[in-house]
Parts: sequence; C-alpha cells; structure tokens
Amino acid sequence: MYNYITNIAHVITTINDDYYVMIDIRLTLTEGRFPVSALHEFVRVTDANESVMSFMCQLSGNRKEMHGYFATDAFDNFIGAVTIEFGYGAQPIGSIPMTGIQGHIDPLNTIFAASGIPDAATALLKTIPTN
Repeated sequence: MYNYITNIAHVITTINDDYYVMIDIRLTLTEGRFPVSALHEFVRVTDANESVMSFMCQLSGNRKEMHGYFATDAFDNFIGAVTIEFGYGAQPIGSIPMTGIQGHIDPLNTIFAASGIPDAATALLKTIPTN
C-alpha cells in the first residue's frame, strides 16, 4: 500500500509555448516511485454526478510526483465528496477520497495573478490544438 500527499493549486503552465493558469493536482509518493509504463498517465476527479479527466498529465523526472492539469472551471459544479483517481491508460492504480474539492485549491501566487496570464477554462482548452 502506497501513501500519497495531495496538493491542489492554481499554477502557471505552458501549452504549445503559451502560458495559462490551470489547476494542478499533484500526487506525491511518500515512499517509492510511480512505475514506468508504456501507457499514458491520467488523473480523474469524480463526484456523484460527473467525472472530469485531466487535460494533460505528467510524471516528475524522479517519478515521485504525478501532476494532473485541469481547466480552471473543471470543478465548478462539484459538490460534496469526490474521488481523485490516477493511473495509466484506463486502469487506476490509486484513489484518494476528498470532500469539497474547491476548498482545497490553493490560489495562484498574487505576484503571478497580477500578470494577466489567461485562465485555461474548459471552453478555451477546447480551442487549443494539442500534439
């Protein structure tokens, strides 16, 4: 059984060389590393009514952290209990229950918030071509 530390925050990230504000769900292993896999990583958040898959996902270089990046409005309709699932392909390797996900999202640092970098809301992400 693995133990994870979960951090959820607004962050600045790049998509196709442009900067955007997104929500990063960072899962950190307290011991060991995430396995190497030929399948793509995923992070998914589910409540009683809907499920949202991360727009993009990546492992840190040392494979101790998995990052799932979500639109800034991804959890606007989520209420109550949620489950954060993560894994490879379509197969979860772990899940973390949580209540009130909006209250767990750390705001963007005020210095960066004043920079004018656009939020990557769901409608905007649908217009961005990905490789």
